[in-house]
Amino acid sequence: MNNNVSVEETELIANKLKEIATTLKDDYTSISTTISKINDNISTLKSWNGQDAIKEPYPSDIKFFSDNLHYSKQFYKYVWDINITGDTNLSTTLSSSLFRQIEENIDLLDMKSSDLNLLSSTLYGFITTLSSLLQVDYDGNIKSFFTSIKDTEGWKETQKIAEEAAKQKEADELYLKFRSTDGNDDYVDFFLDELGNRRYPQGLTGVDDDGTYPDRGASKYGEWYMNYFLNNDKSYAKYMTNDAAFCAAAVTYALTNSGNGNAITPYISVQTGAQNAINDASNGKGVWHSADDTNYQPQRGDIFYSFASGGHTGVVLGSDKNYIYTIEANTSSDFKDGWSYGTVNTRVRDKSYINSGNSLSGYYTPDVYINNSNTNVEISSETINSKLNSENMNNNNN
Repeated sequence: MNNNVSVEETELIANKLKEIATTLKDDYTSISTTISKINDNISTLKSWNGQDAIKEPYPSDIKFFSDNLHYSKQFYKYVWDINITGDTNLSTTLSSSLFRQIEENIDLLDMKSSDLNLLSSTLYGFITTLSSLLQVDYDGNIKSFFTSIKDTEGWKETQKIAEEAAKQKEADELYLKFRSTDGNDDYVDFFLDELGNRRYPQGLTGVDDDGTYPDRGASKYGEWYMNYFLNNDKSYAKYMTNDAAFCAAAVTYALTNSGNGNAITPYISVQTGAQNAINDASNGKGVWHSADDTNYQPQRGDIFYSFASGGHTGVVLGSDKNYIYTIEANTSSDFKDGWSYGTVNTRVRDKSYINSGNSLSGYYTPDVYINNSNTNVEISSETINSKLNSENMNNNNN
């Protein structure tokens, strides 16, 4: 399937849509003014409705026949007997809402083919991943596809995970404080929005799981990594299975699907990822910070590589003199009951976790846009203690 969109055709259509939207906006302004005038006149008519005609005296003291005879007359200045009933006010609520949306979003119609190609590849990747995980063939008919998967156990588990993730985002202090709120999302925000996603349970009916690791279930990140690189660069897809450890695959997922696929060399091995980062930095692509450099203060968007517990990687949200605050995949959950498999979660790490003495330990700053509006934040001691507590958290959780 060709997911690419012609640059010329896209921009031609986008510009035409923008012209139409501008015209509609101008027409709406004119219509709105006219409707306001009509409503004002109707209000005036309504104010007269049901009122007596106004009596005014004929000029009094008019003399008839003699100075002693006075005779006065009255006449009606207005006669108004039209009965106005019902709601005659012309409402523009619906049209106003429609055109307000056009006005607010008109700049979004200035689309570029690269934006649509990214959207297309992201959606197609999502559908392909679901298709593989839930063992339902996708033949290009999106309606038929979702009709086929909606009753599978895997889809029901997906819905359950989504509901739990939504609740977690409402309560997670690190998510609430480090998630950008000004609309200028970066890849860290993309990763933060994955909060709460986790493995499918091992052996779930309707979910593709090759059983390579009998103590693990499949993950969407492992499945995505294989599908994406089988279609783009097969050399990166080898050695990956859908139930493999996915901390690294999820970092690649977040960068690629937020439009930053060229920022790093894809990796599934923490050791390989760190070595790739060092090599890339030596060639002027991003910046490497060795864990030996104790003066370096980790910053939002840094990718960390730790070998304190066999190898683990994730993304830095912020740091202070004692801790780094992170978003990681294939790690422990805040919840003890029922989540014995890897999840996407925010963590608090003591700096010694990164500074483990391995020559490949450190931080890599990719050459991407980073929104630094929510970086200097204070985290409560309750959150720090909870997310450091060994009873609640493992170093990483396969």
